[in-house]
Amino acid sequence: MASTVTLKKFDWLDNPILKDVKTAAERTLTKTAERIQNNAKAVVHQITGTLNRSIHFAELDYEGGADYSIAKNSDLRINQVPIRKSPDGGLGIEVGSWVFYAIIEEDRHPYLKPSVEEALPFVEKYLTDEMKSLGYRKV
Repeated sequence: MASTVTLKKFDWLDNPILKDVKTAAERTLTKTAERIQNNAKAVVHQITGTLNRSIHFAELDYEGGADYSIAKNSDLRINQVPIRKSPDGGLGIEVGSWVFYAIIEEDRHPYLKPSVEEALPFVEKYLTDEMKSLGYRKV
């Protein structure tokens, strides 16, 4: 069970301003994904802790086949992942758990959807902060 956060298709060209926008967008996606991941870990229903340890963000189309075995003993939290183009040409990152029972737990005890909803209001702030860090000002 993963949630995908994407920015829709945009032609970045070779324009330095557009490259800065892309950089800010990538950083914003990563910050948003970290926030969703951390919130989900804080609220997920726990019995053994494997589901909690399995929640992380990853590149688009992440398979997660070995996540269950790894999460039994260690946290799969990943702090930096490559942001790749989504199938529609936008930027994207996935957040969630790829263990086989994650979807069942999400239905019984929602942890991912509320975490996404909590993080969404911060996207504009993150993007504004990233643009400011690149030398742009809000007008």
